[in-house]
Amino acid sequence: MHNPKNYPEPEIFKPDRFLKDGEFIHDPKVCPFSLGLRNCIGKKLARLEYFTFAADVINNYQFERVAGTMEPAVHFAILLPKDDVRIRFVPRS
Repeated sequence: MHNPKNYPEPEIFKPDRFLKDGEFIHDPKVCPFSLGLRNCIGKKLARLEYFTFAADVINNYQFERVAGTMEPAVHFAILLPKDDVRIRFVPRS
């Protein structure tokens, strides 16, 4: 991203060079984070910790719906609950 052949005046902060009509332009030359040398060194550890936490919760608790519905509503390609969902964690015996 600092190559003057790809971006004129790369040392000057110009975020609009990556936008067209207010939308981000997908450009293979733009790779600021999470690939190559800029990849987070703790990313694998964080994924392992999340997995271990989720597995422990599922292994030690049963889930009971107290209120709301579990049917998802789609918002911007993300699944979110339609209502205020309340869940109780019951320890497994």
